[in-house]
Amino acid sequence: MENIVKNLKKVFFIGIGGTGMSALAFFLLEDGKIISGSDKKESRSLLKLKQKGVNIYIGHSPDNISKDVDAVVYSGAIPSDNCELLSARQRNIPVLSRAQMLSKIIEQKFSIAVAGTHGKTTTTSMISKMLNDGGLDPSFLIGGELNDYGANARHGSGPYIVIEADESDGSFLNYKPNIAVITNIDFDHPSFFSDLKMVEDYFEKFMQGISEDGKLVVCGDHAVTRSVAERITDKEKIFYGFGDNNQVQCKNVILSGFGSYYDLYIEGEKIGEITLNVPGIHNVLNSLAAFSVAKIIGLDFVSAFDSIASFSGVRRRFELKCKDPYIIDDYAHHPEEINAVLNTARSIFKDKNLVLIFQPHRFSRTEKFLNNFCDILTKADTLLLFDVFPAGEKTANPYLGNKLFEECKKRMKDNVFFVSKDSIYELIQEIHGEKNVYLFMGAGDITKICDKVASIFLDIKKGERKEISDPNTSELST
Repeated sequence: MENIVKNLKKVFFIGIGGTGMSALAFFLLEDGKIISGSDKKESRSLLKLKQKGVNIYIGHSPDNISKDVDAVVYSGAIPSDNCELLSARQRNIPVLSRAQMLSKIIEQKFSIAVAGTHGKTTTTSMISKMLNDGGLDPSFLIGGELNDYGANARHGSGPYIVIEADESDGSFLNYKPNIAVITNIDFDHPSFFSDLKMVEDYFEKFMQGISEDGKLVVCGDHAVTRSVAERITDKEKIFYGFGDNNQVQCKNVILSGFGSYYDLYIEGEKIGEITLNVPGIHNVLNSLAAFSVAKIIGLDFVSAFDSIASFSGVRRRFELKCKDPYIIDDYAHHPEEINAVLNTARSIFKDKNLVLIFQPHRFSRTEKFLNNFCDILTKADTLLLFDVFPAGEKTANPYLGNKLFEECKKRMKDNVFFVSKDSIYELIQEIHGEKNVYLFMGAGDITKICDKVASIFLDIKKGERKEISDPNTSELST
């Protein structure tokens, strides 16, 4: 199967609409392959694929896979009894998981894989842009849409490929990159991992499994991450962070509005003064990871500094949707991520009322971290809580979202509300004030609600709508 990617002409994707799958489809499309695929419902990524001429089927059927397909790629979310998957195997069509296909792709170039519980997408994006701005024309596959290119994948002609290595189902062990970046190691994805130790063990295997002469770039400030990396004794490691025990270090950090400034030090020597135009202390760390990669491959630092300074972020990562009032859309769905977004918002909007609108993602995560969620969510001034977005999961406790609400209510009393897609507009109208900043968070479909709320406020500003919950809003609740 070594040359399967090179020899492919037609590829069918089962579950093509997912972030990782659509990135892979876009990449192979730019590589000259004929792509088709199926998914259960329409989405933003499917629309973009259709615009590129990809044949998309809504719903699954064996008839969707044409007779001349050379390979079938399936998402990790696809069950083993999926009719298309069974049909492909019965017809002896080569079948690969997304991770298996991606592992074949990265074998063809010098690969940089970014792994970690949090910060993967932004760090992968920073590195990809840095290499591109340095004239290296990299390929990349990212778990989010890079604002600077309006895409989550690209097939470049240069020698480098940058990928986001998703740990959620353990499939990142398929990758043997030349450089592995580890942003942090935290307990998440309880539907797959039983505890933090299991997560650590998988990351250790991933780090140990990189190419024979591969290098590790690791956040040295994160105790668990550093500890796991130090178990690897036969790979060169670069640690980055704030502490003096890191080879790549930031000093004199100044957080300023939607950006920051700091001095970059490598091996104790000041290399330059860095400007970031994305907010939060976590993005300072993400940029240090990118500079660590630049050091390894010998990228010109002046070019790297300019690239980071002009980096405009990733879709749904503290994405500003409206300025009057401020409305932020963010993918945060783990307590640590929510905390980072809240801290960033506090540093920017010091005298504002932070209204957090949160949609829990997956029953397994909500149940496992329920107390952690309560601790973090109640840091907001006002909390609007949606029911759990199942993401295909089934549960024995359909009232888990309500339980989270009740636990938060014990701590916040009057400033917490359980909302639906129908009731949220009227509630926002009731609580709206000049000092409100709206923070929409979650990995489900809450982004659609955020877009609609932002659109309503913009219409009001233009005089096209009188109030948030006027009769024309009802059509937006679906």
